[in-house]
Amino acid sequence: MFAELGWQTVSALEETFGATGTLLRETKGEVVLGSRLRAALERFNPALPPEAITAAVDELTRDRSAMSLEAANREVYLLLKDGIKVSVPDRERGGQKTERLRVIDWEQPANNDFLLVSQFSVTGALYTCRPDLVGFVNGLPLVVIELKKPGVPARAAFDENLTHYKAEIPQLFWFNALLIASNGTDSRVGSLTADWERFFEWKRIEREDEPRRVSLEVMLRGTCDRTRLLDLIENFTLFSEHKAGLVKIIAQNHQYLGVNNTVASMLKARTLGHGRDAVAPHQPEQDPRRLRGEVRGVDRELQRGQPEHRGVVRGIAEVEPQPERGATTPRPRKHERGRTGDLRHPDAPCARVERRRARRGEESRPRPAEPAQATAGAQLAAEIHRPLATQAHHRRRARHRPARAYDKPLYAQKCSALFEHIFESYPERDAGVYATAV
Repeated sequence: MFAELGWQTVSALEETFGATGTLLRETKGEVVLGSRLRAALERFNPALPPEAITAAVDELTRDRSAMSLEAANREVYLLLKDGIKVSVPDRERGGQKTERLRVIDWEQPANNDFLLVSQFSVTGALYTCRPDLVGFVNGLPLVVIELKKPGVPARAAFDENLTHYKAEIPQLFWFNALLIASNGTDSRVGSLTADWERFFEWKRIEREDEPRRVSLEVMLRGTCDRTRLLDLIENFTLFSEHKAGLVKIIAQNHQYLGVNNTVASMLKARTLGHGRDAVAPHQPEQDPRRLRGEVRGVDRELQRGQPEHRGVVRGIAEVEPQPERGATTPRPRKHERGRTGDLRHPDAPCARVERRRARRGEESRPRPAEPAQATAGAQLAAEIHRPLATQAHHRRRARHRPARAYDKPLYAQKCSALFEHIFESYPERDAGVYATAV
């Protein structure tokens, strides 16, 4: 399977050590394949002197045992993603200057060195552990896979093995990006800090409308394909501070596919001529990786919204601004609410007020005309507000509570903020591009 995905494979069950050894390691305590790491750094940074390469290797492989496992993992992650700052001689002006050294080629995944090692032994302070599969990228152990035979619950791989490894050989997990546990039929993937309840299945590979398949093959093709793996690491991984400590979060299957497919739809809308300047020949093609970078991490809290709003990606910059966290909005007066719970113009009375005026012999005031929707974005905003307001009204009507002007599900707020951020980041693009895309 991994060979089909472009990985080299090797067994370390009978590993030999030294300069001519299987993995060119000196001892089982080494978790980084130094020769492969140095070769990759020299290939990605040909203009830097050997001293800079050595400094970068030392910074990556230095001892982090005094740090917590989560903090060490975050520190290494930032080095991988942003590069390593090294000091090199300034030959033009004299003295020293700072350069940023690349560790992974994110733009061209095929330029990196992918190696899968089975039965990779690592010696810790007390015990020697042997994970089933370890995936190395440029000599760094980014993926750890633990397998169980069919009939044994996949959770046993987490409880009995992965948890034990993190306690006994933490140096292996300073570099970790993904943890996978599987028994062949039930396969789960999770982050370094996730408990078993936070491990999730990977059921689709390319599109959200694919048939659901829970198998090890779908898991590996969906997460360990070279391009998808680097995309997950770079654009769909974040660290968040909580009361319980530092937490590492990776995107789930539907989030990964949803964001990437949305970005692809935006770019396709441009090529088809949607938007104000989509067909302008002088505009450069937008890099999908840049757009993914703009929206990564925004989706991590969307699961906390109301179930009926999950999967709704609507609303862009024209959606009405949301109140700040902790702010309150005055409750609307009774006559400002219509039958469906949506807010009406203050001068537009509801039917009950009109009937009361009719009994008194008063003339019914005409409803003021609603302003024309100027843009496609405003129309899209109206489309999402109406069903949301209607559903909110029915929920509160059952509890005999009046609707509030600021009452909107968290999911809709997050979606609005997401597309508002994209719209503001690219002001030269017309809102119609994003409206057509979603």
